[in-house]
Amino acid sequence: MTTQEITTTMRAYAQDRFGPLTDLELREVPVPQPGAGEVLVQVTAAGVDPSIWHLVTANPRMVRLVWGRWGRPKWPVPGWDLSGTVVRVGPSVTELSVGDRVVGQARGTFQEYAVAPVSTLVTVPDPLDLTAVAALPVSGVTAYQAVESVQPGPGKRIAVIGAGGGVGGFAVQLAARAGAEVTAVCSAGKADLVRGLGASEVIDYRATDVTESGRTFDGIIELAGRRPQGALRRLLTKRGRLVVVGGEPTGTEWLGMGRMLQATLSNPFVPQHLHGLVATMPKETLQELVDLLAAGDLRVPLDRAFPFEEAVEAVQFVRDGHPHGKVVVAVGG
Repeated sequence: MTTQEITTTMRAYAQDRFGPLTDLELREVPVPQPGAGEVLVQVTAAGVDPSIWHLVTANPRMVRLVWGRWGRPKWPVPGWDLSGTVVRVGPSVTELSVGDRVVGQARGTFQEYAVAPVSTLVTVPDPLDLTAVAALPVSGVTAYQAVESVQPGPGKRIAVIGAGGGVGGFAVQLAARAGAEVTAVCSAGKADLVRGLGASEVIDYRATDVTESGRTFDGIIELAGRRPQGALRRLLTKRGRLVVVGGEPTGTEWLGMGRMLQATLSNPFVPQHLHGLVATMPKETLQELVDLLAAGDLRVPLDRAFPFEEAVEAVQFVRDGHPHGKVVVAVGG
């Protein structure tokens, strides 16, 4: 095992049981050790997305069944996305070395050091800002897969509903880069942001209900998660494609997603393509996105980076503050 001299303890946000965000405590805990196929990363920044709030608070309650044990979270430190520098490598690791700049995923990133499988990390070229690139894994890969699902191309009309958030900001860019005419649905305050990312038209959802606009689209990416399936289908062309991603899932919205999936499976001869997206995290896709960033063909729509001491406020801001793009926590490094 190759090592680098570091401290034996670190700061980490942790919770003993599901509850409000204020139950997350900044504690002094031991630095973990990487096992076979793993590396220890000194975390520069951690991405923030709505799932963190859901997993910390166990809202909806089904989170307890999947992510809990006897009312306690299986993993007390929240966070998925990270960027940083490899400081130790575990046995059998040959792909990465101490000193490599990386971005990817780990289980628990709201801490100063995190163990991550090599299979979830890619290297980051020197010119890229490590703090900003932490916004890429969950939101960027989810956007990539959503855009791929609606099959954009020259002359295609693609609507991104919820375009001003983290996933939406990447989706607008990727769809426009594929040659599509992108209509961004968001608040008026985010219009300049999404136009700068490549949207050719912006609809302020507070002033105009897109489902009553009379427009039709070859593809719709729904990120807000609150519109009825029937209303969205009326916006599609005969062979249009609709993908529903995330949203803020209350119990009724999870049921709505289930009904959409059931309708898709039970109507195989409907020419429109309707489905919900549960994103996976292929390393190859993350590498492609990093390459696009390095080439200047993609940018991170970063709203702000909260200091590590304000990580709880960062999660609350994403939950309630309607950020313009993506939010990260600057941990250190």
